[in-house]
Amino acid sequence: MMVETGNTEYADAPIILFNDSFFQDCPDTAKSTGGYLTFMKGGVVDNSSHLTGLVCHSSCEAEYYHATSGLMGTAFIRKVYNEMLGHESDKPLTIPLGIDSQSAMDTANSHKETSRTRHIARRYHYVRFAQMNSEMKLFKIDGTRNPADSMTKALTAEQLNEEAAIYQTEVDP
Repeated sequence: MMVETGNTEYADAPIILFNDSFFQDCPDTAKSTGGYLTFMKGGVVDNSSHLTGLVCHSSCEAEYYHATSGLMGTAFIRKVYNEMLGHESDKPLTIPLGIDSQSAMDTANSHKETSRTRHIARRYHYVRFAQMNSEMKLFKIDGTRNPADSMTKALTAEQLNEEAAIYQTEVDP
């Protein structure tokens, strides 16, 4: 899957997270829909799609908010994975996070508050702290190749079939 999307650096990662959001798509509340997919060898082990609990001021903030949700959900998967291997549950394991927003990546990589990010609540900087602590590593994925797209937008049957063909993996018997 990672080779198909051009991210061979993370092809051997045991857990991979993909995140996406759709900025202010709810016409009644102006909230954003976001979702994530957590992959392990063999397929998806966790997913979520939901509206934000707040109104985001930008698409960057919506992507960043949903990346936090994905990382929090995947933290549990990491603990279970470590315990299955007989390690301490808190053993470090860097999880690649595919995100299609360059501005959200820049926000996570920056250690400064700016006039554009000052309003973001501290709890959503979990992405920044996870990056600093090597709990995850962001990588850029083309928006048209992001498997989490199906968590935030209605896709045609043709688009879903194309994605299924790309992300389908063979599992050893």
